[in-house]
Amino acid sequence: MRTLTATLVMLALGTATALGDDTRCMYRSRFFSPGDVSCQGGAQYRCVARSWQATGLGCADTTGDEEGLQVDPSRRAPTVRDSGVNQPPPPAVPGD
Repeated sequence: MRTLTATLVMLALGTATALGDDTRCMYRSRFFSPGDVSCQGGAQYRCVARSWQATGLGCADTTGDEEGLQVDPSRRAPTVRDSGVNQPPPPAVPGD
């Protein structure tokens, strides 16, 4: 019984230590590693030991997808019928 209790205590302490060693930061439901930089509200922040610290630099917040690409709603995506869009060649038939 003592061995079981000692084992459970060691597992609990090991789990608490492992959880406490996480130094990542979170922003918008994403984890960032220590040293990573993120643009938040027009200001640049660096992840340092689980907290965001301002770098003193400005940045441009993006709108649109999670990848940080700018989306301009006034522009539409080109289609294959637009000028400047190359049509693919017809498929080749084997033996011709």
